[in-house]
Amino acid sequence: MSKGKNTVIREISPKTLIPEVSAVVDATVNVMQGDLLILAAGLLALPVAEADAADLLGVMSMTLVDGKIPSPYVTEVDASRAADVLNGPIYGNTNSCVLKAGDSLTPGVVVYLNPGVQALSGVSNGVQAAGTKPIGVYSGKAITAAAGGSAIEVLIGARAFGDILKF
Repeated sequence: MSKGKNTVIREISPKTLIPEVSAVVDATVNVMQGDLLILAAGLLALPVAEADAADLLGVMSMTLVDGKIPSPYVTEVDASRAADVLNGPIYGNTNSCVLKAGDSLTPGVVVYLNPGVQALSGVSNGVQAAGTKPIGVYSGKAITAAAGGSAIEVLIGARAFGDILKF
């Protein structure tokens, strides 16, 4: 598993719906810093469909392997360590996301979740120009027919707990 990536471009008004996530993480949860996350069946999860955006929590601020923070040391055994505090996903910042190939955007338009796209770093932070549940607002310059893997700036919101986009 890759280490993830800090995708924050600008801190604007960082907020979280679940400040400490140990209650919604179990030994099967594997997420990376920079992943867009949802709450599914009471656990943090990666979205699998655009409709999952209704439960979006934001961008994960740390990497978790098997529900724990990975060890900073390389050993022959996975030496993941338990943490006192597992910080939750953040919304309200401008983050780097990966735009779906061929999509066009202008500044200020909403973007939608595209769980089929991952950055080269392996981070699950794909967005697209069309969908049913907006997750943020595009804040870069106009793009016409984006190349695959184009990194763009998006003010990320949250939709969980009411399916209303919040910043």
